[in-house]
Amino acid sequence: MLTLDEQIKYYKKSIWMSFLNAILFIIFALVLFFKEEDIITTSILVIGFIGLVFGCFSLLKFFKTSREDRIYRNDFLQGILLILFGGIALLKNTELANMIAFLIGAYLIYHNAVRMQICLHFDGLNQGHFWKYLAGISAGCILSGIMILLNPFDEIAISHVIAVCLIVSEGVNIFQNIAMLIGMGREDEKQTSKE
Repeated sequence: MLTLDEQIKYYKKSIWMSFLNAILFIIFALVLFFKEEDIITTSILVIGFIGLVFGCFSLLKFFKTSREDRIYRNDFLQGILLILFGGIALLKNTELANMIAFLIGAYLIYHNAVRMQICLHFDGLNQGHFWKYLAGISAGCILSGIMILLNPFDEIAISHVIAVCLIVSEGVNIFQNIAMLIGMGREDEKQTSKE
């Protein structure tokens, strides 16, 4: 079983990938908002390629992890799913372009559910109250993913709804990452002072 220090180190490493993800999705959302017709099919190809690359990295990370720690990580499943998505995106990009609302909504729900789980985990370890607030923010972002899937806005183009929800969600993601780094740094200081 991983110690708290090992878990914090793991989360700190994954936060930097999350920063990169957030920046890429914000750029995608801005381009989608202003050039919706031209960008969707091309974006699916780019996201498919990125999915293949990240999937390979996840699989490599899984196999580099010790056998005892593999049970606590989802790198293998994440790698397989990203490689499958990347391959499908490259082969069937026009079909996926028609499903963009579903894909982005599903991404927002999954990504923020994982983020909420991390926040609730640290809150359960009595690591400070601000983890509850971050979990609440993740819940709000999950609702934005559900809103995209349900699309209650008939007059507004779905691409604009997707772009706005992505910008908000990934902006919150960047804020959460910064807060998590600061919070984890404070916890490191507390543990160091106790010793």
